[in-house]
Amino acid sequence: MNNLFKKYSDLLFPLLIFSPGLRGLGTIYYLLLAIAIFFCFPLLLKTYKNIFKSKLSLLLIIFYIITLIGLIPSFNEFYTDHIILSIIRIGLFIIFIFYANGCKEDDSNSNKVVKCYLLITFIASAFIFLQYLTGPIDIFSEQFSTRAGLPRYSTLSGSTNVFSISVAFSILISTFCFTKIDFIRTNLQLFIYQSFILFAACANLSRSGLLLSVIAFLFSRSYLYFAKMNPNFASDFYKIPLNYRLIKLKIPFFNLSVFSLIVVILLSQAKLLLRFSKTIIFFVTGNKNLISSYDNATFENTDIKGDLLKRLNWFSIEYFDSLIYHPQNILFGGGSKYFGGTIGLPRPYSHNMFIDIFQAQGIFGIMFLLYLLTILFLNSTNSSISKIKPSLDLRSISISTLFLILCTHNSGIFFHPLTVYPLLFIQDFVSKKDFIKLKN
Repeated sequence: MNNLFKKYSDLLFPLLIFSPGLRGLGTIYYLLLAIAIFFCFPLLLKTYKNIFKSKLSLLLIIFYIITLIGLIPSFNEFYTDHIILSIIRIGLFIIFIFYANGCKEDDSNSNKVVKCYLLITFIASAFIFLQYLTGPIDIFSEQFSTRAGLPRYSTLSGSTNVFSISVAFSILISTFCFTKIDFIRTNLQLFIYQSFILFAACANLSRSGLLLSVIAFLFSRSYLYFAKMNPNFASDFYKIPLNYRLIKLKIPFFNLSVFSLIVVILLSQAKLLLRFSKTIIFFVTGNKNLISSYDNATFENTDIKGDLLKRLNWFSIEYFDSLIYHPQNILFGGGSKYFGGTIGLPRPYSHNMFIDIFQAQGIFGIMFLLYLLTILFLNSTNSSISKIKPSLDLRSISISTLFLILCTHNSGIFFHPLTVYPLLFIQDFVSKKDFIKLKN
């Protein structure tokens, strides 16, 4: 029993940090988090020297330290408890990076974090479906809401928008390492897993996150198809295999029964599914006629394109006013207060990570972000921090592209565990050296 406890006790930390929606529990959540950090302390000690060898981890830690320093000018603008909460939240990300790197050093723990990530996305999806039967569950930090007249149920993610984003990331991550994940080892189980969380994203009614989740799902199916014909497709994706073979379809009776049950369930909810489909098309096109026949429909949203254009120029007037007296802010930024609610401060933010970083950390902050994104795209996380080693890999490119798009449409993407972890996944699993461990 003791050995079993030691083996799984440190799993509490990633499970909790991937479930920030449980902050609605208040003190209980933070107490459990403190206990979890205590249990994983030996793992944290394993990596404090090696953290400097992981380029991406080191850059993220530097970014969080800069953000902490950027809070100092705002100490007199906010209540002490808000400042302390921000420090704790940012500090947790630094601890999490140490934890993820500690797991990487131990072969038996190398898959721990990715398993927790995928499992939490699955459980969060299940909570959304469950609430269609039970009604809203009030333990989550984000309250129940509606969009276009349809319910938006809260879940473990702490944000309905971030939940759909985590679905897109989970689809990509599971595609690249499913053979080493206990509960989705086969292609069929992977398909069921991805379909389950994708349907939950549809039920969640997030716009950009849902659209990207659908694209990620289609990419996943295509990737697996080509990878089956060419095992090196991830690194040689520009070499399209020319030899195609027809797939012989053999469906076991059990699988056929499961799919038949799913089809029956979907047909029984045909009217609801039709409305969801029309609503999603309304989100993309802005055509109100699609849902105007429903009595409780609301039209609070613009189409995705119009919303994105708005978020590309959502600057703070306060920031530009500050340049009159503090012109150096153009280089160094006006402080971390411009990250606003994404780090727990009671003030608005721009809904665009590039604008947030520019206002908070200036031109130097933007240069830092672009350098980090370059590393992600080129998959050069094993080279020294002063060098970028070009090594294109479709797995790295797909996750990096998703992250880049989300930066233009979402604030706080660097301040949410479900959106930070995919960067560490690129570092720890997508590099050729480490990814070999994930193959059969």
